[in-house]
Amino acid sequence: MTTIGIIILMVLGMLLIMAELFFLMGGSIAIGLAGLAILGVGVYQIFMIHGMMAGCIALLGSTIGGVGMTLAAFRMMSTRDIGLREQIDGRVNEVDHTLVQVDDVGLAYGDLKLGGQIKVMGEIMDAESEDGFIAKGTKVIVTKVTSNKVFVKKLEEDK
Repeated sequence: MTTIGIIILMVLGMLLIMAELFFLMGGSIAIGLAGLAILGVGVYQIFMIHGMMAGCIALLGSTIGGVGMTLAAFRMMSTRDIGLREQIDGRVNEVDHTLVQVDDVGLAYGDLKLGGQIKVMGEIMDAESEDGFIAKGTKVIVTKVTSNKVFVKKLEEDK
């Protein structure tokens, strides 16, 4: 094997190990092991063709490079935020009390079959009917607002 072929083997082995450590982050051990095997073949070829001194230098260099890459990968993984960068408030169906208050009048945005949607102050929100079924387009009045629900009933208009 020529010197250029050995260099290509060594570089390919290091690239595969780097891909495993930095991009896959240990997700596919097979790629890292393949890189290690290719690197080992390259070092073995240096020992066989260029002698003991060149082989020891190649072995020492690849070992130092591998340990350095491993330490850099661990440092990068420990400081990198993998996943969410900031904490998100995970509450669901929270009612904004600045948008809707008791005695606000709105329209049933869809049929309220116990639950559904209403439109109040230009905002569409989930609501629960206290009167049972309320047809779409019926005027409703907000009777109660809790932290996660808006309760409505049909608006009884004066005759």
